[in-house]
Amino acid sequence: MKTLKISRILTAIDGSHSSMEAAKYALAMAKKYDAELFALTIINTQPWFHSSTLYGWASPETMEKVHENDIRHAQTWLDQVKETAENDIVRSQTKILLVPYTETSTAGAIINHAEENHIDLIVIGTRGHSGLKKMLLGSVALAVLTYSHSPVLVIK
Repeated sequence: MKTLKISRILTAIDGSHSSMEAAKYALAMAKKYDAELFALTIINTQPWFHSSTLYGWASPETMEKVHENDIRHAQTWLDQVKETAENDIVRSQTKILLVPYTETSTAGAIINHAEENHIDLIVIGTRGHSGLKKMLLGSVALAVLTYSHSPVLVIK
């Protein structure tokens, strides 16, 4: 049996309680295994899509303001993770990815980022801001769990 070496951990956050809890677990594991932490936020950029709310066909100026607001929020979440990592003396990188919305774009972006950065473990929350509170496992978490080549730890 091959020995598992965890040296690069990815956590994907969207500001939800579940994703921030996943980030805490990822930080703790990075500290324990002396691993580098990659914190990632995906922002969907389709003109009519924003978080869990459909805006209809909004003007480009309106959507630019919406995306700027999304980026500000995402940077706040990532800064929290980065500050905690620095306090815990954990090497870390943060990134915001802007991707066009499709049914699988968020999960696909997470998986692609993991593959491009040779991630050993993905830590993700069970549910994000999808608005589907009754689902046992969010669609993004389920897709990452199903299609990732890296091991995935799902945090409730």
